[in-house]
Amino acid sequence: MIWILIRQFGFFAFVILTIWFVSQKKYEHLLWLYFFTFPFQNCAQYLIVTVWNPYKIVALGMAWVILFHHNARHYPPELTKLFRFFILMLVFSTLFSIAQPPQTSSYDNILMRLIVQDFTYLLGFVPLLFMKWLPLDFGERVWRWYTYAIIVLLIIGIIHFCFIQLGIPFSPIIRDFGITNESAGAMFGDNVIKRIYGFCGEPKNMAFAVTPFLICLLIHMISYKVFTKKALALVCITFFVFINTYSSAAYIEFVLGLIGSYIIVKYYQSKMNSIILIVFVGLIITFSISCYIDYSATHPILSNEMSSHSFVDNFYDRSFGRAKGEIEEGRSETLVMDTWLNSGNLIYYIFGFGPGLYSFHCGLTFSRGFLPVQSGLVLNLVDFGIMGYFFFFYLINWALSIANKVDFSSYTISVRFLIIAGCVLIGNMMYSMMGGAIVIGMLPYLAIPYWINENSKYNQNTVTNRTHDYYIAHESISHRHS
Repeated sequence: MIWILIRQFGFFAFVILTIWFVSQKKYEHLLWLYFFTFPFQNCAQYLIVTVWNPYKIVALGMAWVILFHHNARHYPPELTKLFRFFILMLVFSTLFSIAQPPQTSSYDNILMRLIVQDFTYLLGFVPLLFMKWLPLDFGERVWRWYTYAIIVLLIIGIIHFCFIQLGIPFSPIIRDFGITNESAGAMFGDNVIKRIYGFCGEPKNMAFAVTPFLICLLIHMISYKVFTKKALALVCITFFVFINTYSSAAYIEFVLGLIGSYIIVKYYQSKMNSIILIVFVGLIITFSISCYIDYSATHPILSNEMSSHSFVDNFYDRSFGRAKGEIEEGRSETLVMDTWLNSGNLIYYIFGFGPGLYSFHCGLTFSRGFLPVQSGLVLNLVDFGIMGYFFFFYLINWALSIANKVDFSSYTISVRFLIIAGCVLIGNMMYSMMGGAIVIGMLPYLAIPYWINENSKYNQNTVTNRTHDYYIAHESISHRHS
């Protein structure tokens, strides 16, 4: 009972704070509140045929600001093009899915599912548009508040760990029959371990919030040679919470994200030849695949007969080894992909099944809802078809244009959030964050370096215009006196 009350209190706290910040025009506080939705993802309520997670509440407040609060500044042309492309993709996918709906459900259910998913996708895009309303110097504070939010999450994770050690029940996992911590158990070597998730609802939710932050700290230390006691202590605490989530997808994100982030940072620091970068990345991938094949040929994957290996062996089995086993055994992603590929429908290939409609096409429904597709890569394909990947590559090109404007020689706020955006993208490929495909998860993080750069240009133009007006006025006065 106490956990239900805490969850409801948390949900209504986000509702009240969002309304207060919007009414008081405290726009920057809305972004900080958005960060604090990460530790409290399970403080959600089922209302109006959908689950209202805290990030949706805050994003709805941001949307209200965009629609009803005037701002004299104009959106840059590249952002306008990006938003138009996104809306076209969403509209085409929705309209064609209505024209060719699945035959396994009623029209009302299909229409409601489309409305809910379209709304979710739009809320995922909202933070990018909203940041036009932030103060021009918000970049000076954004990292600090993001860090505060993650530290709150770490504290909750440590408290949850202590509860497990003391045998005290914690907040139930967000699953149909999740009542105690045992519902979140997982194999690690020979043992079934209890995982931490705090108020995030799932261990992987906590892990995906922590992993980009951990990688960012490590890149800061490794690439920029910063080894302070404070940084080391924060890394150790973050790594402890990360490990105890025992999230296989987050483990994969950590390995790939750390390697990829380091390579990219070094690339932009030294402007190394692109061919050298491609060869370097190719060698790493080849080496990883060869090790993977060799390892999987000699080690069982999460079987009851698994012998006790070292921590590294168990770490591998829990991450890359488990991924291989699940691909071979089949998951909902495999079913959804097979259904899409075997549909023989050109409209589905180009525009997808429609947002969220894979549930009906593949029979992934039950009395209380839908079985989600975890992979953002698969979700992007079945929701939006090939058009979704055209938008994704357009988005990546836009992200690279942001990176080209950022100074990687120092560890600026923009560099940090570009690293986080990249790591979130890797995680989003395995887990559809914020209820959406790979085109959504990284947008709030990409928005920060983008608007920091735009605000910098706006400040420069303002100073230049004021200086120009001053000289014109001064010349006019001099002319009159002469």
